[in-house]
Amino acid sequence: MTKQKSVKGLFLYLLVGILAFFFLYLHSLSILSTNPTELEQLREMTGISGSPEMFAFLSQIPNFILLIIALVIGFFTAHKVGLKSVIIHPYAREKSKSEWIKGIKLAIILGSITGIVLRGFDYLFQPFLPDNIVEQLQPYQAFEFMVA
Repeated sequence: MTKQKSVKGLFLYLLVGILAFFFLYLHSLSILSTNPTELEQLREMTGISGSPEMFAFLSQIPNFILLIIALVIGFFTAHKVGLKSVIIHPYAREKSKSEWIKGIKLAIILGSITGIVLRGFDYLFQPFLPDNIVEQLQPYQAFEFMVA
């Protein structure tokens, strides 16, 4: 493994992050475009009379900075704790098919449990929310579900 391959992997993860933030930008833009009152509230709070596109873009900057910090920290510390990436470390792919299937099953089970627990918290704490917030809550649409 050379340093150059490792840096390529880091940039590949950054590219995936940029793609994810593009979809989050589209989601924020759709919210601001369909809710003019929310856009007006943002304009009043910030004192900036900007377009929905500008506010949607600016809302993604702090998260993007956190992504870069997490990638850099992970890049320099992953080997110390024994974490390997199949992108950065091609030899990490040398697992048997049964190990891959076991890992995928575990990921699906843990992801499902996490989703059920989070939805459970939504339903559990919904009675304690103010009425005006509960009225705004709507079931997830497919696009919102993919980017949430």
